[in-house]
Amino acid sequence: MKHILLLLLALVIFAGCNKNSADKYMKQAKAAVEQKKYADAVKYYETLASEFPKDSLAPEALYQLGALYQNKFVPGFAGNSSTEKAILIFRSVFDKYPDSKQAPNCLFMCGFLQSNELNRYSDATDTYNTFLQKYPNNDMASAAKYELDNMGLTPEQVLEKKVTTNK
Repeated sequence: MKHILLLLLALVIFAGCNKNSADKYMKQAKAAVEQKKYADAVKYYETLASEFPKDSLAPEALYQLGALYQNKFVPGFAGNSSTEKAILIFRSVFDKYPDSKQAPNCLFMCGFLQSNELNRYSDATDTYNTFLQKYPNNDMASAAKYELDNMGLTPEQVLEKKVTTNK
Protein backbone atom coordinates (compact mmCIF):
# COMPACT_ATOMS: atom_id res chain seq x y z
CA MET A 1 0.00 0.00 0.00
CA LYS A 2 2.85 2.35 0.86
CA HIS A 3 4.41 1.76 -2.59
CA ILE A 4 1.13 2.56 -4.33
CA LEU A 5 0.83 5.84 -2.44
CA LEU A 6 4.42 6.75 -3.33
CA LEU A 7 3.76 5.89 -6.96
CA LEU A 8 0.60 8.04 -7.01
CA LEU A 9 2.45 10.92 -5.36
CA ALA A 10 5.25 10.65 -7.94
CA LEU A 11 2.71 10.68 -10.79
CA VAL A 12 0.98 13.78 -9.37
CA ILE A 13 4.30 15.57 -8.96
CA PHE A 14 5.43 14.59 -12.47
CA ALA A 15 2.15 15.71 -14.01
CA GLY A 16 2.34 19.00 -12.15
CA CYS A 17 5.90 19.66 -13.27
CA ASN A 18 5.13 18.78 -16.86
CA LYS A 19 2.23 21.20 -17.21
CA ASN A 20 2.90 24.77 -18.30
CA SER A 21 1.70 27.62 -16.17
CA ALA A 22 -0.40 30.51 -17.47
CA ASP A 23 2.64 32.75 -17.11
CA LYS A 24 4.77 30.40 -19.20
CA TYR A 25 2.15 30.26 -21.97
CA MET A 26 1.97 34.07 -21.97
CA LYS A 27 5.76 34.34 -22.29
CA GLN A 28 5.79 31.77 -25.09
CA ALA A 29 3.02 33.61 -26.93
CA LYS A 30 4.76 36.97 -26.65
CA ALA A 31 8.03 35.46 -27.85
CA ALA A 32 6.21 33.88 -30.81
CA VAL A 33 4.67 37.25 -31.72
CA GLU A 34 8.10 38.92 -31.57
CA GLN A 35 9.40 36.24 -33.92
CA LYS A 36 6.34 36.67 -36.16
CA LYS A 37 5.34 33.05 -35.54
CA TYR A 38 1.67 33.98 -35.30
CA ALA A 39 0.25 30.44 -35.56
CA ASP A 40 2.33 29.47 -32.53
CA ALA A 41 1.22 32.59 -30.66
CA VAL A 42 -2.43 31.73 -31.37
CA LYS A 43 -1.87 28.23 -29.98
CA TYR A 44 -0.27 29.55 -26.78
CA TYR A 45 -2.92 32.23 -26.18
CA GLU A 46 -5.76 29.76 -26.84
CA THR A 47 -4.19 27.16 -24.56
CA LEU A 48 -3.70 29.68 -21.77
CA ALA A 49 -7.32 30.84 -22.00
CA SER A 50 -8.73 27.30 -22.11
CA GLU A 51 -6.49 25.67 -19.48
CA PHE A 52 -6.46 28.64 -17.09
CA PRO A 53 -9.80 30.45 -17.58
CA LYS A 54 -9.79 31.79 -14.02
CA ASP A 55 -6.23 33.10 -14.15
CA SER A 56 -5.81 36.87 -14.34
CA LEU A 57 -3.81 36.38 -17.56
CA ALA A 58 -6.77 34.78 -19.40
CA PRO A 59 -8.46 38.06 -20.43
CA GLU A 60 -5.10 39.49 -21.51
CA ALA A 61 -4.41 36.38 -23.60
CA LEU A 62 -7.79 36.71 -25.30
CA TYR A 63 -7.25 40.42 -25.89
CA GLN A 64 -3.90 39.72 -27.54
CA LEU A 65 -5.45 36.88 -29.54
CA GLY A 66 -8.18 39.21 -30.77
CA ALA A 67 -5.55 41.76 -31.78
CA LEU A 68 -3.76 39.14 -33.89
CA TYR A 69 -6.99 38.45 -35.78
CA GLN A 70 -7.83 42.17 -35.99
CA ASN A 71 -4.47 42.87 -37.60
CA LYS A 72 -4.91 39.90 -39.94
CA PHE A 73 -1.74 38.17 -38.74
CA VAL A 74 -3.27 34.70 -38.33
CA PRO A 75 -2.50 32.31 -41.18
CA GLY A 76 -5.62 30.99 -42.88
CA PHE A 77 -7.71 34.00 -41.91
CA ALA A 78 -8.03 37.04 -44.11
CA GLY A 79 -10.35 39.95 -44.69
CA ASN A 80 -13.75 39.79 -43.07
CA SER A 81 -13.26 36.29 -41.62
CA SER A 82 -10.32 37.58 -39.59
CA THR A 83 -12.31 40.63 -38.49
CA GLU A 84 -15.30 38.46 -37.51
CA LYS A 85 -13.01 36.20 -35.45
CA ALA A 86 -11.51 39.26 -33.71
CA ILE A 87 -15.01 40.50 -32.82
CA LEU A 88 -15.97 37.11 -31.39
CA ILE A 89 -12.85 36.99 -29.25
CA PHE A 90 -13.11 40.59 -28.08
CA ARG A 91 -16.78 40.05 -27.20
CA SER A 92 -15.88 36.92 -25.22
CA VAL A 93 -13.59 39.01 -23.02
CA PHE A 94 -16.46 41.37 -22.21
CA ASP A 95 -18.87 38.46 -21.65
CA LYS A 96 -16.54 36.31 -19.51
CA TYR A 97 -14.47 38.99 -17.78
CA PRO A 98 -16.58 42.21 -17.68
CA ASP A 99 -14.59 43.58 -14.75
CA SER A 100 -11.15 42.94 -16.23
CA LYS A 101 -9.04 45.86 -17.38
CA GLN A 102 -9.23 44.51 -20.96
CA ALA A 103 -13.05 44.34 -21.11
CA PRO A 104 -13.71 48.01 -21.95
CA ASN A 105 -11.10 48.07 -24.74
CA CYS A 106 -12.41 44.79 -26.12
CA LEU A 107 -16.00 45.99 -26.18
CA PHE A 108 -14.98 49.26 -27.80
CA MET A 109 -12.99 47.36 -30.45
CA CYS A 110 -16.07 45.23 -31.22
CA GLY A 111 -18.02 48.38 -32.03
CA PHE A 112 -15.14 49.90 -33.95
CA LEU A 113 -14.66 46.82 -36.13
CA GLN A 114 -18.40 46.38 -36.66
CA SER A 115 -18.68 49.99 -37.84
CA ASN A 116 -15.42 50.75 -39.59
CA GLU A 117 -14.46 47.36 -41.02
CA LEU A 118 -17.77 45.61 -41.66
CA ASN A 119 -20.18 48.57 -42.02
CA ARG A 120 -22.60 46.86 -39.62
CA TYR A 121 -23.87 50.11 -38.16
CA SER A 122 -26.81 48.67 -36.24
CA ASP A 123 -24.58 46.16 -34.46
CA ALA A 124 -21.97 48.84 -33.80
CA THR A 125 -24.62 51.19 -32.38
CA ASP A 126 -25.79 48.47 -29.98
CA THR A 127 -22.21 47.69 -28.98
CA TYR A 128 -21.25 51.33 -28.37
CA ASN A 129 -24.43 51.90 -26.36
CA THR A 130 -23.63 48.84 -24.24
CA PHE A 131 -20.11 50.23 -23.78
CA LEU A 132 -21.43 53.62 -22.65
CA GLN A 133 -23.93 51.99 -20.31
CA LYS A 134 -21.36 49.67 -18.71
CA TYR A 135 -18.32 51.99 -18.74
CA PRO A 136 -19.63 55.62 -18.78
CA ASN A 137 -16.50 57.00 -17.12
CA ASN A 138 -13.97 55.07 -19.16
CA ASP A 139 -11.33 57.03 -21.10
CA MET A 140 -12.81 55.62 -24.32
CA ALA A 141 -16.35 56.89 -23.59
CA SER A 142 -15.81 60.11 -25.54
CA ALA A 143 -14.46 58.10 -28.48
CA ALA A 144 -17.54 55.85 -28.37
CA LYS A 145 -19.80 58.92 -28.44
CA TYR A 146 -17.79 60.34 -31.34
CA GLU A 147 -18.11 57.05 -33.23
CA LEU A 148 -21.88 57.04 -32.64
CA ASP A 149 -22.20 60.65 -33.84
CA ASN A 150 -20.16 60.07 -37.00
CA MET A 151 -20.90 56.46 -37.88
CA GLY A 152 -21.03 55.82 -41.61
CA LEU A 153 -19.76 59.26 -42.57
CA THR A 154 -16.76 59.82 -44.81
CA PRO A 155 -13.88 61.91 -43.42
CA GLU A 156 -15.07 64.77 -45.62
CA GLN A 157 -18.59 64.52 -44.19
CA VAL A 158 -17.20 64.54 -40.65
CA LEU A 159 -15.23 67.72 -41.42
CA GLU A 160 -18.25 69.32 -43.05
CA LYS A 161 -20.37 68.43 -40.03
CA LYS A 162 -17.76 69.92 -37.72
CA VAL A 163 -17.55 73.13 -39.73
CA THR A 164 -21.32 73.60 -39.81
CA THR A 165 -21.73 72.93 -36.07
CA ASN A 166 -18.97 75.38 -35.14
CA LYS A 167 -20.59 78.28 -37.02
